[in-house]
Amino acid sequence: YVNQLHDELLVARKGWISTRSDGLDEAPALATQLHFDSEVQKQLSCIQCHQSRDVCERFRDFSLDFSGNGGETCSLESMLSTYFDGELLEVKCEHCGASAAHMEKHLSEPPRVLVLHLKRFVPNFEKQCYDKQHQNVDIPTLLDLGHVLGCPPLGQTSPSPATSSAAAGKFGPC
Repeated sequence: YVNQLHDELLVARKGWISTRSDGLDEAPALATQLHFDSEVQKQLSCIQCHQSRDVCERFRDFSLDFSGNGGETCSLESMLSTYFDGELLEVKCEHCGASAAHMEKHLSEPPRVLVLHLKRFVPNFEKQCYDKQHQNVDIPTLLDLGHVLGCPPLGQTSPSPATSSAAAGKFGPC
């Protein structure tokens, strides 16, 4: 009887340990992850051999630069478009060893709540200080991210009415 009880306790202990370790692997998402996390898909293409590779990065906010013209008003849409514009990077190609690549990026998974950081201060290396950008920012009532979102998921040509506005790439003021 004691051996049977011992064996049953060992089986129960193994079951308890396996469910406990399974729970550790799938920890619930934090509220900040759930609401603020987004994913940006980047594609690096070698300028010499044209080999490309995809890189995904998670972001909680986007730091937007002001346009360099110093005009009176800067639109939030143009700042966001500039952030997602293609650019030339110094990156070593894994295939041919070239030292430059063209990077394209798009928002592949929008956040529920979009956080934008407007970089008003730019370094002035001559004076060794930071200068403030004084442009006004034109902020629309509804910000449409359609132009920075990647392709819709397979089988979905446009967001359905049942999807959230964040999934549709539209954000309004809080």
